Amino acid sequence: MAKAITDHIGQKYTHGGDLRYMIENLEDFNLPRPVDPPANAGQYKVESWKKHLDIYWKRKSIYADNKMKLYSLIWGQSSKSTQSKIETHQDYNNCKSTYDSLKLL
Repeated sequence: MAKAITDHIGQKYTHGGDLRYMIENLEDFNLPRPVDPPANAGQYKVESWKKHLDIYWKRKSIYADNKMKLYSLIWGQSSKSTQSKIETHQDYNNCKSTYDSLKLL
C-alpha cells in the first residue's frame, strides 16, 4: 500500500515529494528557511530574500494541508480491521483530531 500511496502523492499533490520523504523516512520533511540577508544587503538581495521567504511559507502551508489530506487517504485505504486496531491505540484521539498523518503511519 505504501508504494501506491507514495506514487499517488507524487503525481497528484503539489510538492508531493515532501510527503513522500515523510512516508519513506517516518519523519517530517524539514524545508530549510531562507537565510536572512546581511544588514548591509542591497535592495535586490532583500527583495529576493522576501520572495524566497514567501515561497517558503506557502510551501509550509501546502505541506500542512497535504498532511491532512494524506490522513484521509490512508484512513480510507485501510481495511476495517486495521482501522479498528488503530482506534484502540492510546494516541488515536489526538491523532484523529489533528489529522496527523505521520502518527497514523
